[in-house]
Amino acid sequence: MPRYEKIVVDTVTISNFAKVGKLDLICRLYSGSLYVTEAVVIELGKGNIGITDWINDGRIMKAEFSYDTEMWNDISGSLADGEISCIVYAVESNCAIATDDRAARKAITNIYRHTKLTGTVGLLEELVQEGLITGQYARELLEEMIGKGFWYKGDVPFG
Repeated sequence: MPRYEKIVVDTVTISNFAKVGKLDLICRLYSGSLYVTEAVVIELGKGNIGITDWINDGRIMKAEFSYDTEMWNDISGSLADGEISCIVYAVESNCAIATDDRAARKAITNIYRHTKLTGTVGLLEELVQEGLITGQYARELLEEMIGKGFWYKGDVPFG
């Protein structure tokens, strides 16, 4: 069983999986409870990563919520619309957020004390824990993601 009941995924995290052709993995992990915001869909489209088919067939859910403008203004300084919208959605709906953006992670934990937080490596760890992939395969995927532009500092985990 996945770590969280419901999760919203930001642009960088979802694109890491899409760029290596493995978006299906997080869709299987969070089947029926994987969400993206409209801002993330737009940002992905600008990077030529389309997920409309994934949304249309229900593998990824569209996050529907009202934008809290006060909250938006509180965190809009150094973040893109995708990260901001994911933070607002995660806080408003009390769901987990998957983001690799350091400023977004600081904002959601320091400003809103939201603790349901993960990212690309955390999702890979969950996939291993759930038996959907091996540790070796997670390592290979992470190395491929790094090769395709994912900035990761530290040792590559997973054996």
